[in-house]
Amino acid sequence: MASVAKGEALAWDGSLQKLTSAFEKEGLQGLYRGYGANVLYKLPADLAKFLAFEALKSTGSLPTGTAGALATLWSNAVTTPLDVVRTQVMVEGAQKESKNVLQKLQDLIDTGDSEKIWSGFGWRLARGIVAGAIQFTVLEGTKEAVEGKVSPR
Repeated sequence: MASVAKGEALAWDGSLQKLTSAFEKEGLQGLYRGYGANVLYKLPADLAKFLAFEALKSTGSLPTGTAGALATLWSNAVTTPLDVVRTQVMVEGAQKESKNVLQKLQDLIDTGDSEKIWSGFGWRLARGIVAGAIQFTVLEGTKEAVEGKVSPR
């Protein structure tokens, strides 16, 4: 999907044709392009998010949704550069001279262009508020239901 040219995004129908095309062009490796970059981003992002949530929850002074929103904001704030690198590696992976995660991160740092390194920061924070509140409210509600702390209605 990321390989669709600008202006053609609505033309992509999410069909098997794109999957087949990617496989024919790049083989199995093309189907997993960016997987390593995704793992290198998601592990620290989730670690930061869950550690922050547990710390906020342990204070007992915040509702679950608020603690989840704040934890996700924190995680998104500290991992934005990794998300930028991950996205660039995934999009540029089909090019013959594509770079790995560390090379791409070093290139971004070397440019000194903080705007590029932090691109999408505002949107990630805005999305984090809603996503974090929902994620942790559902997580804690499910845990309580499974542990029998909430009576079914």
